[in-house]
Amino acid sequence: MRTIYRVFASIRDKKILCLEKYGLNIVEEDNLFICYFDSDNLYFNKIIKDISSNKLSYFTSVEFNKEEIESSDWIVVESTWTSLYPYPRDINEYLKKTYNLDSYCKGNEPTVFCRLGKKQNSLFHFEKNPRWATRNVMRINWVYEELFVSSKLKSIFEKSSLNGFDFKEIYIKDKDISSDTFQLNILNTLPNCIESESIKEKYTCPICKRSKYLLKKGFIYLNKKIMDNNKFDIIKTSEKIGQVDADSLIIISKRFYKTLVDNKLDRGMNFIPIILK
Repeated sequence: MRTIYRVFASIRDKKILCLEKYGLNIVEEDNLFICYFDSDNLYFNKIIKDISSNKLSYFTSVEFNKEEIESSDWIVVESTWTSLYPYPRDINEYLKKTYNLDSYCKGNEPTVFCRLGKKQNSLFHFEKNPRWATRNVMRINWVYEELFVSSKLKSIFEKSSLNGFDFKEIYIKDKDISSDTFQLNILNTLPNCIESESIKEKYTCPICKRSKYLLKKGFIYLNKKIMDNNKFDIIKTSEKIGQVDADSLIIISKRFYKTLVDNKLDRGMNFIPIILK
């Protein structure tokens, strides 16, 4: 297990280029400079010092080795490739266009953020098609509990015996249906199943009384009885994870994971092993 750091800055902010001296590959994507490094990097302490002194922003995620992942029957899956924005690129307008907001709660912004209760009732609209190249799974900005996939992945998965999902089309703006990008629509949700060993903090909205969570880094602990009764190869948690925007975890079976890996569809994906308790 190791920690992956994703450092990013506006393309107008050249300070991030100071990290090139450590051999980091800094790329430009969606008007951002982005680079990655991990906790095993030879220059780790110096990189962290430069990030701090230049006030650069970063996210962290945990990466497990193949043996750790394949020891689990159930696995949390994430896309490490986040690109593009929903259309229109206005968060309130995009929400109205994509979700039923009858139960949506903003909380008491900007003091208390909730943002729980939205339910998708329409197809997603993108600004443009992604450039898939050798990748087949992505997330888009503002939308972290959905996976969007290439036509290649769709074709392979439709021929498999995997269950728990279907595919939804994607609009490009308000005009055309994409021929190469689809939403992997996850059809089912687990009852509450995240065990206390994984929970770092819990936030309860004073307005709607719904809760969201921050999780500890590392293995995810789930309730064994609930998972033993689950018959779907991909499913979401009821619990929402995040301090401001909060999203379900996406859980896949080992055979779902093997289908991704065996067909070389796993580039740009992160897998977190689950321990049942």
